[in-house]
Amino acid sequence: MSSIKSLKKEINCLTEQFASDGFGMITHHPEKREEVIALISDAIVLRNNQIYRLNHLAEAAGEGSPRKVVGTIKQEFFGKMDELFEELSKVTAAPKKKIARKTPKKKEEQPEKKAEKEE
Repeated sequence: MSSIKSLKKEINCLTEQFASDGFGMITHHPEKREEVIALISDAIVLRNNQIYRLNHLAEAAGEGSPRKVVGTIKQEFFGKMDELFEELSKVTAAPKKKIARKTPKKKEEQPEKKAEKEE
């Protein structure tokens, strides 16, 4: 198990990376600014909540041993950050282009038309 100090560093690093990616997306997609800012704010709130829980493990003693609490905090944080990264990708993804389907030529009708024209 990693120490609480190194887990806090990982949480801070991943949150900073998310914010950096988000601000980078804003420069490329200014029309999505509000949605990206909301996602960055969610990431910061998540970070603050998890750091608070790590700093107050004594209060979480009712949840189980400190080792289990740290493990659940870690799983919850990384799972939710993964979801936030997916949402960021969806928000800023380019819309899919619709491809026009070609209609197949009806070869059977063409000889009939030629026959009608000849008559």
